[in-house]
Amino acid sequence: MWFTVKDVIFATLHESPRCNRLWTFERVIGYEISGFDDRTIPGVNSRLQCQDLCLREKGFTCRSGEYDYAFQQCRLSSEDRRSQPSSFRPAFGDVDYFENQCVT
Repeated sequence: MWFTVKDVIFATLHESPRCNRLWTFERVIGYEISGFDDRTIPGVNSRLQCQDLCLREKGFTCRSGEYDYAFQQCRLSSEDRRSQPSSFRPAFGDVDYFENQCVT
């Protein structure tokens, strides 16, 4: 059976785990947590796909992530801006920070 990239991304986004919050992620445009990347995934096509990877992460509790638009890179972290406030800073380049609101 063959799938196009569009089919795979669509299925991934619509089958990912969700929580009972009004929103799943809080996004801060142009920011990042410096030095706390637990996993870096190259070749990720969108911020939404990166957020989906955070929700599906099994190796650690994904509390936050960053999506680098220029490099199509997704960086996931077990830390967030509350646990590492001194490392939360403006990013170099076109990067968005997002925080998982489903983590308890």
